[in-house]
Amino acid sequence: MRCYTWLVLVVLGAVLSACRQENNLILKNQDRVVVYDNKKSSYENGMQYGKRYAKEIQASTKRWTEFMESHTGKSIKRLKTMVEQRSNLIAAINKYTPNVLLEINGIAIGAGVDPDVLLLFNIGEEIYHLTNYDFQSCSNVAAVVSEGVTMVYNQDLPQFLHNESGPVLLQKEDALLFAFPGSVGISGFNKNFAVSCNSLPGVKGNGDGLPLSFVLNKILEMSSIQEATNFIEKVHLPIPQNLMFVDGTQLFNLEVSEKGFTTILPQNGFCAHTNYSLTSNQWMDHPNTNKCNRMKFLLENISKTKALQTEKIHSLFTNDPINNEETYLSWHTTYNASGLIEARFYDDILYQSN
Repeated sequence: MRCYTWLVLVVLGAVLSACRQENNLILKNQDRVVVYDNKKSSYENGMQYGKRYAKEIQASTKRWTEFMESHTGKSIKRLKTMVEQRSNLIAAINKYTPNVLLEINGIAIGAGVDPDVLLLFNIGEEIYHLTNYDFQSCSNVAAVVSEGVTMVYNQDLPQFLHNESGPVLLQKEDALLFAFPGSVGISGFNKNFAVSCNSLPGVKGNGDGLPLSFVLNKILEMSSIQEATNFIEKVHLPIPQNLMFVDGTQLFNLEVSEKGFTTILPQNGFCAHTNYSLTSNQWMDHPNTNKCNRMKFLLENISKTKALQTEKIHSLFTNDPINNEETYLSWHTTYNASGLIEARFYDDILYQSN
C-alpha cells in the first residue's frame, strides 16, 4: 500500500508534537468514540481509527466510489485529476492542516484502503459541488433558553454513506467531531463552542480554499468563535456553506459563498437553517429546491412556543420532516457563559458539567 501521493514533505517535529495537553473533555458515554492519544502522532491515531473500523471503511469507500463513478461518468482517477487541475484544495490542505492529511494516511493504511481514494472521500462534498451533484437535508436550530444557549442538529447524508454500524465519534483533545467511517469529521463541538453545517444548493461557491472537513478540524482546536470565523475568512471555503455557531453568549448563521461571508443574527431568540440560503435567491432556480418543508415546519412550531425551552426544541428533531430517511445522526449542545454544560448524541448524555 503506497502512501498518499499528494502529501508534501512536512517537518515532522511540527506534526508529531509530544508536548500536547491531556484530554480535558471527559465523556460520560464512550460508545462509538475513538479517543485520539495526544502522545501519539496524527498518523498513529489515524491508523488506530482505521484498524478499528476497517470493515466499515472498506465498505463505505467502495459504495462511494461506485456511486461517484456511476453518477459522474468519471473514474476515480479522473476525479482526482479534476480536483488537482480545477482547484487549490490540495495545496490548502498541505498548508493549513498537514496533520489531518497524515491522519487520513494512517486511517487508510489501518483500514487497508487506497489513501488517494480516502482523501477524495473526505473532500466528497467539494467533489459533489464540482460535478453539480448537490445533496441536502440537514436541519439545525439554535436558541436562547433558560440554561444558556442550545443548538440542535440533525445531520443528513445520502444513502450511500449510511452504514450498519452508524456514526463514529472522534475525540481530539477537548473537541468531539461527528463522522461516518473513514471521515475525519463533519460537525462537532469543543468546550467553548459548537459548529454545525448546511450545504447551500444552487448558490455559487468560491471554488478554492480549505475543504469543509479540514476547516472543522482546525477551528475546533480554537478557543473562541471569533478565532474560528477569522480563520474561515482567511482560508475561505471552496463550496457554498452555512455554518451555525453557538457558545454561551451568542448564536448565528454564517453563510459562505462566492460573494463572501454573511452573518445572520437570531430573531426572537433563535435562528434556524435547512440548507436553503437565507440571503440569496440563487437557489430558487435549482431544480430540486422548489420548497423547503423542513424550514416551514421549524418556524411554525417554534413560533407556537411561548417560551423557548430546550426539551421542546429538541423534540422537534425527532419528527418528520426533520427526522427523515436520510438522517444519519443527531446531536445537541448547551452552553452558558462558563462554557459547555451539556452535550448529547440523540438522547445519550455525552457530557455534563459538574
